[in-house]
Amino acid sequence: MSNDDRTRVIELRQYQLRPGARDTLIELFDSQFIESQEACGMRVIGQFRDLDDPDRFVWLRGFASMEERAAGLTAFYGGPVWTEHGPAANATMVSSDDVHMLRPLAEPPTFQASDRTQRLLLAAILPCAPDGEIVGEIAAACSGAEGDVLALLGKEDAPNNWPRLSVHDRLVWVLIARFASEWALDRGVAAVAAAAALHADILDGPPELRRLAPTARSRL
Repeated sequence: MSNDDRTRVIELRQYQLRPGARDTLIELFDSQFIESQEACGMRVIGQFRDLDDPDRFVWLRGFASMEERAAGLTAFYGGPVWTEHGPAANATMVSSDDVHMLRPLAEPPTFQASDRTQRLLLAAILPCAPDGEIVGEIAAACSGAEGDVLALLGKEDAPNNWPRLSVHDRLVWVLIARFASEWALDRGVAAVAAAAALHADILDGPPELRRLAPTARSRL
């Protein structure tokens, strides 16, 4: 069974950072927080710079189940690596509570390591219930703009079983797609925005369209 097949709970985490602190956090994250989390049974799926906000850091973390989420978070945040390096990470942050706890809508996500020709991502957060027809239309629009759709995710219905880390209650679904260039990424953003606009009457606000560039050690 692949790691993707076992990834049933996904956190999409967006941190607002102190001005100029993003590279400090990324250096710390890439050197200290990948293997140490995976040793606790979690999967660090990818970590990214937001291309449109120099003070935003975005990352994805996966778990095999809600039970393994609770166990992994307890082990990591109570362990020696976070005890030593957590204060320095927290010092870079203005807020770290913009978090969606998600589940695959249908097929397991294809979070496979990318080659170097496909390294930019779109994370589209749509504030509405994941209606199958609308999800299909928006995913097709993204694919038509040369996007490789990696995952379609909906809100995890189970309650947050590790309340020390807060998560959003609002209903959303999320599309994650990969692109070969910034030009293609911009086409994908425009295509998803246009497709979402056709359903503005059921959206609870505008979609969040994050253009993301991976860090040096990001799996995606």
